[in-house]
Amino acid sequence: MATFQNFFAIGTTPVKVLSYNLRRISWRVTFLSSALAAGNTGRVHVGRNFAPNTVVGDPNSGDGILQSSEVKEAKVFENDTIFLGDLWLTASAANQQVSIEEVTKD
Repeated sequence: MATFQNFFAIGTTPVKVLSYNLRRISWRVTFLSSALAAGNTGRVHVGRNFAPNTVVGDPNSGDGILQSSEVKEAKVFENDTIFLGDLWLTASAANQQVSIEEVTKD
């Protein structure tokens, strides 16, 4: 297995952080705690195959996460299904620090 991990500063313009990958077996988006990144006071929205907006309650806002939380999917069993498409992020405030992790099979 190969693990890709990177840190991003997400602003109010949507950014694609992971591309479609058939070999993906897990992925995680972690919005760092404000104890680690003092400026993390907003929300980060995760879009699956679309660039999300930051309007709470809008169908196109994706999954909203606050600091110290994460969104993740992992295959535990061979027949499990996870999202393999593009992951997009946008934030309600500038310079929100996130960690991205993707594990792929060899």
